[in-house]
Amino acid sequence: MHECIHAFNQCIHAFMHSFMHSFMHSFMHSNQCIQCIHSFIHSFIHSIFVRLQVGDAVEVMRELKDAGEKFDLVFLDASKDQYISYYKLALEMLTPSGFIMADNSLCALLYDDGDSRRQALHDFNQVVKNDSRVEQLLLPFREGVSIIRPKTCH
Repeated sequence: MHECIHAFNQCIHAFMHSFMHSFMHSFMHSNQCIQCIHSFIHSFIHSIFVRLQVGDAVEVMRELKDAGEKFDLVFLDASKDQYISYYKLALEMLTPSGFIMADNSLCALLYDDGDSRRQALHDFNQVVKNDSRVEQLLLPFREGVSIIRPKTCH
């Protein structure tokens, strides 16, 4: 649970400083995580800008995509085994000047052989590297953060 709050706390602070007139969607896999974070965000004046949703993030993202939602920023920090699915959906939902930030993109180096997250993150990095539609910048601090944007946003 502490990891949920820590990741959410980092996201919410960046969001509040940068996008005061926008909405932030946060997808959680369990009601327990939602309840914990829900009580946490009530300490923020602008908590009305946060939409917490329970469910499988891929399914929720598909629903938002089908509803025509567009995002300036998509921050990936969830199930590493699903990063490629998140990436593909997020790329389709970006505004023309939007970008994707993928946390833990260097973690493939940290997980043991046989850990599915190791291969999943390696595969994700290869997909992004080989995607001619985007350019990326990898920030090598902590576990790595990839900043990805469509080439057409220049």
